[in-house]
Amino acid sequence: GPAHPLLFAGVYAFLEMFSLHTPATVAGSPRVVQCVLAAIGDCALHKLAVAVVGPGASKWVLFCNLANWFTGYALVRPYSNSLEAVLVTMVFAQYASGAPFRSWLSIAADRRI
Repeated sequence: GPAHPLLFAGVYAFLEMFSLHTPATVAGSPRVVQCVLAAIGDCALHKLAVAVVGPGASKWVLFCNLANWFTGYALVRPYSNSLEAVLVTMVFAQYASGAPFRSWLSIAADRRI
């Protein structure tokens, strides 16, 4: 979908607006954005682990995730499935924490009535 490239288009527009668009910043900005998203995903994973296995074991879950070489290699790359992995982790963490959660389908059904 177009949502993932639009994240980078916003960064490119920001760089151009402030005359910071050099070849290095244009080439590196998608990685920086994806690194921030990966960090958000790591926080969501910790929140999910606290809700599922408890606070003691959640530290080990986070350690295993951060020590995994493939996560560090693939999640910071600007692929759309990296963003999907972060978003799914955030949704599972929200659901497992017991916070109020409404699906997009139920919201759309409410608007039709």
